[in-house]
Amino acid sequence: MVFVEDKEGDVNEWQTTINDLVKEAETQINQIGAVTKSLEIYKDGQVAEGVTRKDYDSMKLEVEKVKNHKAKNRLSETLAKIDLHLKEQEEAAKAKAEAKAKAEAEKQKREKESITEQKSNKSSAKSNNTSTSSNLKIVELKVPYLNQYLANAPMGCEAAALLQALQYKGYAKNYTLERFLEEMPVDQEGNPNNGFGGTPYKVVSGVYQSIYPAPLSKWGSKYGSVSNMTGSSIENLKKQLENGNPVIVYVTMNWGSPQYGQYFWGTGIDNAHVMTLSGYKEGYYHVTDPAAGKYWVKASAFEASYNLTKYAVVVY
Repeated sequence: MVFVEDKEGDVNEWQTTINDLVKEAETQINQIGAVTKSLEIYKDGQVAEGVTRKDYDSMKLEVEKVKNHKAKNRLSETLAKIDLHLKEQEEAAKAKAEAKAKAEAEKQKREKESITEQKSNKSSAKSNNTSTSSNLKIVELKVPYLNQYLANAPMGCEAAALLQALQYKGYAKNYTLERFLEEMPVDQEGNPNNGFGGTPYKVVSGVYQSIYPAPLSKWGSKYGSVSNMTGSSIENLKKQLENGNPVIVYVTMNWGSPQYGQYFWGTGIDNAHVMTLSGYKEGYYHVTDPAAGKYWVKASAFEASYNLTKYAVVVY
């Protein structure tokens, strides 16, 4: 038997082959790592809770290392879904911040206007040698303010106004507006006389997105003493306030003229808005508005808007 020694070139060839196999193994490990990471943050069509942009960037770097085109394409599709989810979260956070800033600015504006009006009233009273403190009644209930926009519910004023009133009277204290909205009765046909039409979380064209006093008061009665007082006069509203009872009232957005729309169930005011009536004084009413905070509104504007429907619900 004769042994023939390997040439140096053969050894180098074997070494190159081994190196290639090692590199291929490392590539497979990187692919497995990227896939494992994707499974951790995206499973069953859902992005895992708490996933951040940092997690996304880290996974993106790993995917870029993947050599297998099929695996890379699949992972890139997953990345796109995660990116979309994160963008939606970022936009929602931005909207919340903007809504909070808007509400704060509106609050400061109202407070400034209220201070100016009070100074003007005092000056007027002083010039007429009359007293402003002994005869004028002021009622202001400290109803908590809940911002409908911070709850991602641009159409959720009815629920917010109801929960504000409930919590003032000591009911539903453990509810956030987000959780409260989940329990709001919804009418699948979109009739506000039976439940909320559509969704409170976005504007839906052609649907009257509101819940009228009858189903609203029935819903509220699950948490506390609530009654439908639709048709009540302004004087009756004041009496409820004097008794310490906030009233949910249906008015128009920014106290504007009504804009009517025709629906299968009847006529509705398209620019309607709902808030909590929380006080009154000579020439003004105090409201806790889920869209704009707490402020005083001129009696003429409030009464004209309220009297369009005289829709009201009281919590006592």
